[in-house]
Amino acid sequence: MPAASRIGISASGRWYQPTRERIHAHVVAHPGVHYRELQRALALDNGVLAHHLAILVRERLVAQKREGRVVRFHAPGAGPLPPLDSGERVLAFVRANPGATGGDVARGTGL
Repeated sequence: MPAASRIGISASGRWYQPTRERIHAHVVAHPGVHYRELQRALALDNGVLAHHLAILVRERLVAQKREGRVVRFHAPGAGPLPPLDSGERVLAFVRANPGATGGDVARGTGL
């Protein structure tokens, strides 16, 4: 069944559009995905992803959880998210903070 048929209409009565459907499907399939990972996987511009994620979060179709400087996305009620291992935490921090020093990484990741 296509994603649009599964989700249908948002709580506010607006029909979903293809980009939003792709984001929602990816988040559901990859609980705990972080913003930059989502952006790379779907090849979306920052503003486009931010716009659609804000709508999905506002409509409570996607939930977000901040872990330090990393924001992770998942379906509401998805249960505990898989922990980020130390390598993923470092990589996520460095991608979100280009030019960060080793000290910045240590402080930002808690390692």
